[in-house]
Amino acid sequence: MYRCGTAGLLSMSVLAGVGGIAAYAAPEAAVENHFETGIVDISLQEYMKNEAGEEKEWSPQEAVLPGMEISKIPRITNEGSDCFVRVKFEFEGIDMSADEDIYGMDDAVWTKAEDGYYYYRNVLGTEESVDVFQGIRIPDDLSQEEYEGQSFQLDIDADAVQAANFTPDFEAPEPWGKVEILECTKEGEYDITTFKKENQLEFQVEYQGSAGTMTANPDDFFSNMPYLMPGDTYTDSAVMKNSGESDIRIYFRGEVPEEDNQDQSDILDRISLLIEAETQEGRSVVYDGPLRGETLEETICLGTIPAGGKGEFIYTVYMPEELNNDYSLLHGSVRWIFSTEEIVKEQVSVQTGDNENLGFGLLGCGVSLGLLTAVRYMRQRTLGSGGKEGIR
Repeated sequence: MYRCGTAGLLSMSVLAGVGGIAAYAAPEAAVENHFETGIVDISLQEYMKNEAGEEKEWSPQEAVLPGMEISKIPRITNEGSDCFVRVKFEFEGIDMSADEDIYGMDDAVWTKAEDGYYYYRNVLGTEESVDVFQGIRIPDDLSQEEYEGQSFQLDIDADAVQAANFTPDFEAPEPWGKVEILECTKEGEYDITTFKKENQLEFQVEYQGSAGTMTANPDDFFSNMPYLMPGDTYTDSAVMKNSGESDIRIYFRGEVPEEDNQDQSDILDRISLLIEAETQEGRSVVYDGPLRGETLEETICLGTIPAGGKGEFIYTVYMPEELNNDYSLLHGSVRWIFSTEEIVKEQVSVQTGDNENLGFGLLGCGVSLGLLTAVRYMRQRTLGSGGKEGIR
């Protein structure tokens, strides 16, 4: 049952008047809003250049001599959402220093902090790569007697943290602060670019009075949002347009398609949703709660939109910043359903110039005259009781 606090309009006359809202089937328009959470995931591969300068995958050198330069190119590739990266080096099996014995590291974009990490100052975008350095120089004074026949290695640890809602301080001893690095929990192949941000699509819900239908264009109000990261707040709006010749009331309700949200119930309860409506009655908060809320399933009156007029539907989605890797790469959908009904004003008009309407007029006058006679009679009875003036 539709319910609304807005009063209907009544047309009244002295004798007869009818008014109210005519009953119509409620036209509906549904939009399927799809969402996905992002992920922080990087890969580290090593390459080298041969004598011709051609790049190939890294392979160990058979023999290493003092003063030799070894081509070794560690490359970090961002497999997930935009992120910041850092690296730490440590030689094992040989007395060498990463600070002194590696070459080709770009000091303009890599900064070494007091915590021992080298921080990449730029955001590493999705599917972008960055080379850490270009090679290793073996010291000229390396003791052949001590290391002859021995093997050594350079361990490289690479970390990443989301760029969204995170600002490193590269002048601090620990540019990332006390951020906890967690292992990426997702396995298998995935494509973070599946949900690409559109070019700011404009959303509209329209009641077409001539056809008695309601449409929504486009059919996914989350198209401008590629994916959600912890701490993200996303706000957008849709125009509610009345192309009919009568004022309308517009309604809203939400549904969660179970077939599209298997095992995603937790994230639906953690993501917050705020809905506001701007209608003829002004701006009001319609809903404030989880993306999946029981009250969303109830039909809510957004307000009145006059004939030929417009309103606005404003929605804000927020993903809590404390959510960790367990909430990465989750996807689901919510269905928003808009419906409407026309506000039809009806009245019976009183015509003049015929006997029937004259009778109504006389009857009306008779009521008034009878009331007047009664008043005069009561007044005379009161005066007569005093004995000074009799009843006329």
